[in-house]
Amino acid sequence: MKKTFIILFILCNLAFAHREKWDDNKQGWTPLILAVYNNDSKEFNKLLNKKVDVTIRAKSPSWPLNALDVAIFKKKFDAVKKLVQTGKFKSLQDYFENSCSHG
Repeated sequence: MKKTFIILFILCNLAFAHREKWDDNKQGWTPLILAVYNNDSKEFNKLLNKKVDVTIRAKSPSWPLNALDVAIFKKKFDAVKKLVQTGKFKSLQDYFENSCSHG
């Protein structure tokens, strides 16, 4: 029984060993996404005041994220509130599901 548990433990760890984290590759992230990620509220507010497109998804190879995704993952609730208040997001269902799944 102990041997079976050890084998299952090793297999589970191997299954996730090469998974890329959502923030491993920041290539292609927009200035707004970076401002949210870096908790740069001054830059974030400046970009929102300039009316940048908040729905643009980063062109990163494995995780096409936008600023709202990053705000949810980083638990930046003020940023989430401001991004939702822009009215640019048509359906918030996926974002609410992501938020619940990330605590």
